Amino acid sequence: MLVLCTNKSEGQEYMLGKTHLTTGVAVSLLLVKPDTLPMLIVGGAAAAIGSVISDIDSDYSDARQKADMVLGFCLSLVVSIIAADAIWHFGIYESLRSVTTLWRMILGAGMFIVICAYGRSKPHRTFMHSVTALILLTANMEIFAPIMVAYFIPAFWTHLILDLLNRRRVRLFWPLKKGYSLRLCSSDGFINHLLFSAGCVGCAVAVLTSPAITGIIETATAMSGVK
Repeated sequence: MLVLCTNKSEGQEYMLGKTHLTTGVAVSLLLVKPDTLPMLIVGGAAAAIGSVISDIDSDYSDARQKADMVLGFCLSLVVSIIAADAIWHFGIYESLRSVTTLWRMILGAGMFIVICAYGRSKPHRTFMHSVTALILLTANMEIFAPIMVAYFIPAFWTHLILDLLNRRRVRLFWPLKKGYSLRLCSSDGFINHLLFSAGCVGCAVAVLTSPAITGIIETATAMSGVK
């Protein structure tokens, strides 16, 4: 969601990226509450991907560029996490290897990409905005790294729920043709901006109150007291 962007030729409104991102990540982190720094990073990444991946199916020119940005964002996020773990040794790779194997990660990532490639070829708010896609993507996330599933699912659902608020119908139960829309959003973008602000606050609260961060703060405080 982000700002309401109207496709005037169709008279429909589209909710774009950053509201989907902030709300999806906030909901996931608040629900799951990661207890270690590696899980905060891995869980946040899974939530970020789940919150935006549906929009790779955008089907008009401006939104197609946004879809390419979604793919670029997801790739950059993965590369950045790998690089950060290699440099600062957060323990992310070790956390993943404790619950999965390299071959499972390769298989899960490969199938995830195949499903997304198929979804990108479909019209907007059809396959990639459906429970069907959620089930298939979650199954491959389970193969890749089971610990990421709990973060991915709430973020994906948040995206679907937010899109149901505006005017273009969502084929939630694809391949069934019936679409759903609550038509609650207006072109002034007030709901969008409100949700984006709430998402930003939610992300900050989720991170600062997560056991991963509070544990670090408590340890630092204790060490400071000893000195």
